[in-house]
Amino acid sequence: MENLGHRFLMSSDANYLGRLKSLAVAVDIMNTKELEMFRQILVAWNGIMKKLDICFKMFNFSGLNKKQFALASRFITQGTVMNTMIIETSLIPPVEKFYIEAAVAKLMELPKGNKNLSIGYF
Repeated sequence: MENLGHRFLMSSDANYLGRLKSLAVAVDIMNTKELEMFRQILVAWNGIMKKLDICFKMFNFSGLNKKQFALASRFITQGTVMNTMIIETSLIPPVEKFYIEAAVAKLMELPKGNKNLSIGYF
């Protein structure tokens, strides 16, 4: 099933992308279709984007998962995240929070692509 919101945004009839100044999306990084749809929107964006909020649906973020840590590391070091990266831990069992807190501490130590970047968790 095709996403109607994506189809509308990408249609040539609705020239919304040129007028929008901000975008907020939730993307499941494990879902290739969602990633491709998000990529298409970013490529089609024709103008200055003042604010981009991306909520990555990583329901099971773990400090032990090397792929997830590598993705977060890339966003930090390449300057993809401009201001704030927050990892939500409120839904994680207390036993697993230790690993996430340790991973966030490692992320904070990485060289940042943007000087003003703030990294945290809640």
